[in-house]
Amino acid sequence: MGTDVKRFKLGAISDEVSQDLETALKFLKEFGLEWVELRNLWGKYVTDIDRDSVKKTQKLLKKYKFRVSALDTAFLKCLPPEISPGERLGSEPDTYHYSEQYDLLKRALEKANTFEAPGLRIFCFWRIKNQDKIFNLIIEHLEKAVEMAEKYNVLLFLENEYACTIGTAEEAMSVFDAVDSPHLKILWDPGNAYFAGEKPYPDGYSLLDKSRIYHIHLKDASYDSKNKKYIWLPVGKGEIDYLGQFKTLLEDGYDRTLSLETHYRIPEKSEADASRESMNGIVEIIKKV
Repeated sequence: MGTDVKRFKLGAISDEVSQDLETALKFLKEFGLEWVELRNLWGKYVTDIDRDSVKKTQKLLKKYKFRVSALDTAFLKCLPPEISPGERLGSEPDTYHYSEQYDLLKRALEKANTFEAPGLRIFCFWRIKNQDKIFNLIIEHLEKAVEMAEKYNVLLFLENEYACTIGTAEEAMSVFDAVDSPHLKILWDPGNAYFAGEKPYPDGYSLLDKSRIYHIHLKDASYDSKNKKYIWLPVGKGEIDYLGQFKTLLEDGYDRTLSLETHYRIPEKSEADASRESMNGIVEIIKKV
């Protein structure tokens, strides 16, 4: 198993397994992995953990010999003041108010340096009915964020998120074409693209600037026609062609990180149980590559 997974810099978002970091790292060690993505630790966003938790995290990363692939933030996962709530397409509340965004980014950049993470996961506002209305505002904020990131020598990983303005590969490239900075990278999420109505592979992936993909999230999904909604499934059990995606990543010389972001849950079982099912699915796919 270890040899197969070592073909990729594979890891997982720790809180998709457990809020307890040590539990998550032990889980990843079962699969011979060496990378972890940090989002929520012990019930708090990693950008908000206190000094003691920072030290505890550093000790655990060193003890289990893990490197941080990405530090997750909720930067720009909010509604800008120019847009009224009635213009939104969703209803998820802001994790941090618009006025807090750059204080959040500063904390995140500092913690990225502390944990030696190459980059931060970011977004670009909630999805609205008229996407074009805030395009220039998105570019303005990303350019400001890039300037801050450059000072810390940290990359920004802009994720395509179906609940946000940039959900598909096509939408993502409109932004990346406008912000031509070596500090702004693509966080490619096939599952989110699928939820946004795009066929992630090969269609969506073919549109991306491969040189700017720096991190990838792995989760699988399908469309429940009976209940008319998208649902998360274990990787390998959904509609996303991960075998084709993995093969092409190797052909393209992709040598950066990937994280399982399970999302799928099993009733009356733990998050670790669901993550194990998905990670086993990933391992089986990699064996076929």
